Amino acid sequence: KAKELLSKLRRQIEVQLWSLRLFRHEPTLFHTLTNGESPRKDIPLLVTILDVAHEKFPNVFSSINDELFRERRKRAVASASRFLAISENSKLDFCKLFGVSKDKVDVTHLGVDLNTFGFEMDVSRQSQLRTEQALTRPFLLQVGGRLRHKNFTNLLFAFAEGNFSNQMDLICAGHPFGK
Repeated sequence: KAKELLSKLRRQIEVQLWSLRLFRHEPTLFHTLTNGESPRKDIPLLVTILDVAHEKFPNVFSSINDELFRERRKRAVASASRFLAISENSKLDFCKLFGVSKDKVDVTHLGVDLNTFGFEMDVSRQSQLRTEQALTRPFLLQVGGRLRHKNFTNLLFAFAEGNFSNQMDLICAGHPFGK
C-alpha cells in the first residue's frame, strides 16, 4: 500500500516539474518511454514501446508495481498520437495486445555508439583480453537479464542438455547471480 501511494505521489511530482519546464517553451511533441503521460493534453504524445512483457506475462509481473505499470501504459496508449517500437516483433505484439493500428507504429531499432563499440580489435589485444579473463575456449556471451521472460532458464537447460559445455563456455554479463 505504501509503494502504491509513493508511486502516485512521485507521478504527481513529475507532472508538476514537467509542467513548470514545459511552460517555459512551446513544445510541439512530448516523447516518453512505454508508460508515461504528457502533462499537457494539447501536445501530441509519442510513446516508445520496448516490449509488452508485462501484458504477455502477467503471472511473471504480478506485483502491485507491475499492475500500476500496466494501468499507466493503458492510459498512455489511449492518449498517444503515435508510437515507436524497437523491433518488428515488439510492434506486432503491441498492436495485437492493444488493438492499435500498425499504421500508427514506426519501428526504430536501438542504436549503438560506434565511437565506443565500433572498432576492430587487433589480434594481440584480443589475446591479451582472453588471457586476462581466462577465456581459453570458444564462448557464448549472454547479456540479457535473468528474469523468466528473458528465457535465461531455457538457455541454461538447452546449454546443459545439448552438451554445449563440452564445446564452449557460457559467460553471463550483467547483474551478479546473488542479487
